[in-house]
Amino acid sequence: MLIYSNQKGVSMIKKIFIFTVVAIFVGCGQKPIVVKGKVNDIKNTNRQKVILGQNVKNKKEEVYENPLQNPSLILGSELNQTIPNQTQIENNITVESNATNETLQDAEPIMNPELSQSYVATMRTKKFSYSDAAFMQEENGVIDLQILNAGKPLVTLKISSDICVNHNCISKEEFNHEYLSSAYPNDLINNVLTKKPIFEGKNLRQITGGFMQRLQSSQYDIKYKTTPGSIYFKDLKNHIVIKLRRLQ
Repeated sequence: MLIYSNQKGVSMIKKIFIFTVVAIFVGCGQKPIVVKGKVNDIKNTNRQKVILGQNVKNKKEEVYENPLQNPSLILGSELNQTIPNQTQIENNITVESNATNETLQDAEPIMNPELSQSYVATMRTKKFSYSDAAFMQEENGVIDLQILNAGKPLVTLKISSDICVNHNCISKEEFNHEYLSSAYPNDLINNVLTKKPIFEGKNLRQITGGFMQRLQSSQYDIKYKTTPGSIYFKDLKNHIVIKLRRLQ
């Protein structure tokens, strides 16, 4: 009976072992259990490839608080809408500048050398000081003087019943007050440029081809001299100089 029980127990152990092995192999060959949910639904969803700069069909439009977060504004077609053309801006500035230069160059024509006399001129007044080539002409009692630099007028004087400095016309009395000295007679600048005596010929002394005057007071200290080819006027007290030397 004992032998029979032992054999029966061994037989049961063998059956359990075989059943376990079979269960393991059968379990490895089974299909996985499918649980319906979001993961399995993804397989059946028609997904579209997202392209930057383009709107995906049927895609819900997103609202961005910061416009820079929207890639379509950076990489899409809106990039080239209103960007200024730098080259065009620079060209506009250049054209505008050239037009201004042309206007300045044409503002004051130079005198015709055939109708005027050329000089090397120096003029020092209270308001300006120039020394360069010049043209001067006198016609019908009107004196025109232009001092030039590189062929362009630096200062223009037109003297008739009044005096125009660069087209700003004032009386002779005002001209003396602003540019020379209020102690001068009104016709002093006319007489100097036309080689005539000043201060009614006071202290006049004749020299070869011209004359000299030396005039002194508490308001001026003047040396004035003319020759066939030059004019020299200097007021040491007021620091006024008018010198013209004619060019042959």
